[in-house]
Amino acid sequence: MKWIPLITCIFLCGAVPVLSQTDPQRVSPVVEAVNKVGPAVVNISTENVVTLREFNPFGNDWIFEYFTPYNQRNITRQSLGSGVVIREDGIILTNEHIILPASKITVTLSNGKEYEADLMGASRRFDLALLKIHSDEPLPYLVPAESSDLMIGETVIAIGNPFGLSSTVTTGVISALNRTITFKDAHSNTTHTYRDFIQTDASINPGNSGGPLLNINGELIGINTAIYAEAQGIGFAIPIEKANRIIDDLLEKGIVPRIWLGVHVQDLTPLLSRHFNFGDLQGVLISEVLDGSPGSHSGLAAGNIITAINGESIRSSEEFKERLKEFTPGDTITFNIWTKEKNKTVSLVAIELPMNQAEEIARELLGLTAQDVTDQIVRTRRLFISKGAIVTHVESSSPASKVGIRPGDVIVKIDQDPIDNTDQFYKALQKSAHQDAITAVIVRGSVAYHVTLEIE
Repeated sequence: MKWIPLITCIFLCGAVPVLSQTDPQRVSPVVEAVNKVGPAVVNISTENVVTLREFNPFGNDWIFEYFTPYNQRNITRQSLGSGVVIREDGIILTNEHIILPASKITVTLSNGKEYEADLMGASRRFDLALLKIHSDEPLPYLVPAESSDLMIGETVIAIGNPFGLSSTVTTGVISALNRTITFKDAHSNTTHTYRDFIQTDASINPGNSGGPLLNINGELIGINTAIYAEAQGIGFAIPIEKANRIIDDLLEKGIVPRIWLGVHVQDLTPLLSRHFNFGDLQGVLISEVLDGSPGSHSGLAAGNIITAINGESIRSSEEFKERLKEFTPGDTITFNIWTKEKNKTVSLVAIELPMNQAEEIARELLGLTAQDVTDQIVRTRRLFISKGAIVTHVESSSPASKVGIRPGDVIVKIDQDPIDNTDQFYKALQKSAHQDAITAVIVRGSVAYHVTLEIE
């Protein structure tokens, strides 16, 4: 029994001291940053009702629905993520992939209060979205840093609120900058490429997506986005400098406008390379520069060969288009070009895709041209319809060509809008210009089919 006094002494005499939370040895910069930012980190939960249809043995939808009216059932899918309040009036920054598609978005604050959120705007190209909740009192918020001045090796802190109970915190270092990654969208089964990401070894769990990435001073330097599925311990975040460029657009317009340069390019071939005395196949040839466009104002011209954009090499016309998706109106873009057997640099300021150039919109977004279906075309091509916009040309590697659209196909519907002529076709495209994809009904011969085009 001699061990009893010893235990009593441990508890009563303070042999194992309890340190205060204000002990300077424990209150590290990480603790200070978390205490400062934690109340502004929120949980985001979504609900999405999905209609499942049973197998159709008839091969015809209206027959199946007539004879089997109960062939559908609805299920509710739920997802969790995080976000950060960036204004005291309830504006929340998060990832687009967390909240779309969703029929209901619920935000839970760190104090447990729940709010139904409104979607202010979203961009799949940048995987960012803004939400709005309505609170009777100002909310704790974190102002995005104006610039990040990131350094490889510096300590970073990832915070999330995956369950709406309390913040989860992980720390690490910046492993790399300007990373390019490709994610597969589970909803649309399409892939999306994102550039200029921050790579960190701070663990970012799926429920922490949309939460803030902080530097050691507690400044918001990025938005946590995803984990790399093929390797453990690698996370990615969107730099706050990129997020700042589009927050105003999402607040004012609900979308991020697409840029327009008025420059069309094509892949280089050995023959073209020799013709222009270039001596390489890495680059793209400018085939056309439209009058009055940013490209023409900067001095770009047909026959110039673009070898790099903002210092990053360009190898194909498809890569050229993908790279331009990462810019927003007002951004300055620098091209390295080869012209007249010498290299030079050209800079221009991108502008918003002009809505008054209908044919250009069709070329920019879908990579096709079209004309009205006339009586002569109906007779010549033996069409079974007399209305629509008939495709006259499809550019290689364009969204139209990727889904199999070819000259002679007739477009009769864009999303929910019927298409009787090219005017209606162009108006429907103008409505859809800021979407990431559109659905079209195409008639080929006597067969009509649906296609989904991921627009550029």
